[in-house]
Amino acid sequence: MPTVSILTATYNRHALLPEAIASLRAQTYDDWEMLVLDDGSEPSAEPIVDSFADPRLRYISLEHGGLPTARNKGLELARGTHIGFLDDDDLYHPDKLASEVAFLKANPDIDIVGSGYRITGKDGQIIQVREPWLTKPDLNERNILFGVPLLPCSVLVARRAITRLEYWFDPIFDCGVGDDTDFFTRLFLAGARFGWVKEILSDYRRLDKRDRTVLMNSWRAYHQIFDKVFRTPGLPPEIAAQKQDVLNKVELHYAWMAYAAGAIQTGRRFLLQALIREPRLAGDQADLILESLAAFSRNKTFVNDPHSFIERVLAHLPSPLEHLSEQGQRLGQLATRENHACS
Repeated sequence: MPTVSILTATYNRHALLPEAIASLRAQTYDDWEMLVLDDGSEPSAEPIVDSFADPRLRYISLEHGGLPTARNKGLELARGTHIGFLDDDDLYHPDKLASEVAFLKANPDIDIVGSGYRITGKDGQIIQVREPWLTKPDLNERNILFGVPLLPCSVLVARRAITRLEYWFDPIFDCGVGDDTDFFTRLFLAGARFGWVKEILSDYRRLDKRDRTVLMNSWRAYHQIFDKVFRTPGLPPEIAAQKQDVLNKVELHYAWMAYAAGAIQTGRRFLLQALIREPRLAGDQADLILESLAAFSRNKTFVNDPHSFIERVLAHLPSPLEHLSEQGQRLGQLATRENHACS
């Protein structure tokens, strides 16, 4: 039996799938199997898989049911003691599996190992390099609700951790957003232990245009995730107590995403929703808004020019927050200082 099972769900991406397969076959570690889960592609992706003539590739034909359903079938059929995910538009770097398998073998108490990744565009141009351990040195059940800095292509998971879950990927996330975050969140809440391999080991290719529809689907998905979490029977009190802060952070994050996408009215609406939940954000907790805005302005995935972005937001705040428009100079200095520190 192979040590590692790699799950690759694919749907009508015949041009990209061969690149994903090739990146796995180029690994310096070779004790793996790849389950290509064809989620009803037309035409079938089977000829692409067969063209590699590699017995480690297993083609699985499925009726179209969405990404979560395909991944669940892969978990059901996987034979490895370690599970990895490589979506059809992503790429592994050559030492990815060797580094992560070695880490798990050296640290048998660790259930999930994560690594850094590059966010790239459709044609492979590098948009951002992510080293998540710089902002989250550790991930655990106490801090996971404030952000999951993991992608499916950036982890390797011990099978034993997955068996602790009542269910795996949730099919309610059928719009292509939220299923992986929900999965990782529940793994951590179930007690999974985590470690970092501090190397850049994969490429995550961003193909969507981040328009208002994508934004709203993502916002709804995150609210579904947290609604499920905070309704979990027996949730530890210290985690249940995070609800207000977590939901405020979600509203602020999606407000800034909306402003970055040019959806000003949507951004204003998200800010107002945050204020309804916590009116003090307009008063003695206003620094939370400013700190959140300054942090988002440094996110190169969404923001090209931090100063222009901050000016845009401050010029279009909802009326209860208009007094914060006077903080432009302070925010600009913070963004500049932090950018220099990270360069």
